[in-house]
Amino acid sequence: MPIPRRVAIFASVSTPAQATTDKDSLPSQLRDGQAWTEATDGQVVATYRVPGHSRKYIFFQDAEAEIPAYRQLRADCEARTFDVLWCRARDRLGRTDALIAQVEALVANAGAEVYSATMPHALGTSSEASAIFLSSIERASAQVENVVRAQRHRVGIAARVRRGLHPNNWPYGYRVIRSDHGKVIGAEFVPERVAAVRLITDLYLRGYGYRSIVQVLETTPYRPQFVERWSAGSVAHILANDTYAGYITSGGLRSEQPSELFPAVWDEATYRAVVQERSRRYRGRNPPATCLSGILICARCGHRMTADKRNRIFYTCASHRHHRTTGVACHRNRINADEVFPVLRDFLLALSDPDALSAALDTDASPAPGLQAERGQLQASIQGIQKKRERLALALASSIMLPDAYRGADDHLVADLEALAHQLSEVDLQLASLPDPAERRANFEAIVSSVAADPQWLRNVDPSEGRSLLQRAGLSIYVEEGQIVSIGLD
Repeated sequence: MPIPRRVAIFASVSTPAQATTDKDSLPSQLRDGQAWTEATDGQVVATYRVPGHSRKYIFFQDAEAEIPAYRQLRADCEARTFDVLWCRARDRLGRTDALIAQVEALVANAGAEVYSATMPHALGTSSEASAIFLSSIERASAQVENVVRAQRHRVGIAARVRRGLHPNNWPYGYRVIRSDHGKVIGAEFVPERVAAVRLITDLYLRGYGYRSIVQVLETTPYRPQFVERWSAGSVAHILANDTYAGYITSGGLRSEQPSELFPAVWDEATYRAVVQERSRRYRGRNPPATCLSGILICARCGHRMTADKRNRIFYTCASHRHHRTTGVACHRNRINADEVFPVLRDFLLALSDPDALSAALDTDASPAPGLQAERGQLQASIQGIQKKRERLALALASSIMLPDAYRGADDHLVADLEALAHQLSEVDLQLASLPDPAERRANFEAIVSSVAADPQWLRNVDPSEGRSLLQRAGLSIYVEEGQIVSIGLD
């Protein structure tokens, strides 16, 4: 009498919601595996259940560290306890080509084989070439499904933002309004929490630091949402959230107009004051090299020039310096900061006459040139990198690229993506913080007065403080081929 074939069944679903008792996905996979085993005169010796996990791992070691089913699978393979690993489809074994391939290799090294109900074959008779072919088709299908799911998620998020509904965790101070059918249709204030937001805003606009605001909050009955005590980070997070002005934001998405479904805590005047206060306090990731950082503009492409600190401080066209990342090439536009200071000083001293300042402000009252163009180019570059990542994933799924090569290439793309996202956030900050005419004139008068009192003020001023004053005054210096071609009041 022949020995029954030993069968192990691998059943998995991607989310905990699919594994609840009222769902049939896991039980149906186990029933199908049991039925196939009985039909082939086999015997079920093990079952592996993954009750709700995305399984998007590159390395099997990472999967078994977090999911018991993979640990048990390795142990059973080492003990050679089964002959066939049954699954409904290979995407049940993993959601990446790399993980599926490692599971297949583990099973093969144990002298067993993987059987997919979606791509069936005659057990023990398929050639190695045909097995690889069948496996590659299902691996590619699993990887493509990941890409499609991610695209659908992005489209869904964008649609919610356009409708004026927040797509992620709702900000402190709001609660959901649902229809009779449970659908989210809007938001409303949680009164005691909105009062805390208004207090935080008032203290912030009065010049309180984050820690000082926390100290005031701890003396009030207002409590944070998920923790026991307030922190500087939670206060900063509230003040950086444009949702309190009605603008729905998520990642790089932002609603064009305040949402009618999401009531605003900040009116337009308060929101503008908050944005300007953010700009005033903003110091960037690293302190600026000089007060010139942020006001030097490449006259050819309209991009800002960034500092290169070596023996001396030079400023270089940002689009040319980062053209390998952005794909936007310009020219080697480079200027020494020491050449800029005397020219800017003479320009400012010429505006010490109030009439001359009024004439200059009236003449150059246009928004900062190049910022919108720079923003569009950065968004296009971000979209280009996202498409490259999708093509890499497909190459991995089709076995065109090895997992190690994929991981290295994708890590570089992720780093480029983070750098571009940071540049985009800085551009958005500049666009949002353009000063009103009265404040702008006051800033210019303060700068001119400082330069008149100390001709070396531009060199000696604290770089962060000086940059803030110059940017809030709307001053830009345009450079072409390493030469200053104009100074404008944007």
